[in-house]
Amino acid sequence: MDAWGITLAVLRRWFVVLPVLLVTAAGVYLVGPGVAPEYVVRATWMLVPGSTPVESRVDGPNPYGNISGAAGAVEVVLSSPQTRQQLGDSGLIATYQITAESRATIIHMTLRATSAEVGIRTGEALHDLAVEELSSRQSGAGVRPEVQYGLVSLSQPAVIEVVTNDRTQVRALVAAGGLVAAVVLAALVDGVILKLRGRRAARPAGLDDGPEPGSTAAPPETGPTGRETEVPDGDPDDAEPYGDPASRNGTSSP
Repeated sequence: MDAWGITLAVLRRWFVVLPVLLVTAAGVYLVGPGVAPEYVVRATWMLVPGSTPVESRVDGPNPYGNISGAAGAVEVVLSSPQTRQQLGDSGLIATYQITAESRATIIHMTLRATSAEVGIRTGEALHDLAVEELSSRQSGAGVRPEVQYGLVSLSQPAVIEVVTNDRTQVRALVAAGGLVAAVVLAALVDGVILKLRGRRAARPAGLDDGPEPGSTAAPPETGPTGRETEVPDGDPDDAEPYGDPASRNGTSSP
């Protein structure tokens, strides 16, 4: 069936399309509030050197090499599957993104959550894990606390955007599905009806003759010999009665 045939089928079977469209409209209206928006949470941190001047340090080499290397190491640790699983097991968001600027000490954290509170708590937990990573690795290498690289927050975890695109996408999918269902159903119903009409039109005319069920048709008339009386074409009153010629003349044979 081409596009024009589908259009004609929809127009002919509007009584099928209309209820489906009404149900689709109700579904689009009801499904919108059921889709929760997403909250984009972002935080920015920066690594800073220790407070002790470089010339007074007597410690061994820092395990990170330099402060840029420390930023890259923090990015790797926070993005590891182990850290994501740890946060997920705690009921926090595991689908976050950690990005350290190239040749810099600034680290960005971005995530999307269906709950603003959970997203902010996830950002705070990541900050604590980064501080723990820096402290434990440098302390294990014998670096004194006042010489160790530290982490400060340039911006605390906060909601910067509310995304409602998913709600619009769900509504569009429901509307498209309902429209397709209405067109397909109308085409199927139209095809069935046209096929039945074609079979009825191709049926021999003699099959439709005869009394309908429940009708009281009079039995055929019979003559004196028990045979049906045949009425010739023309006026029924002109038909000759059955019998021999003598009976028609009013005389009887001996």
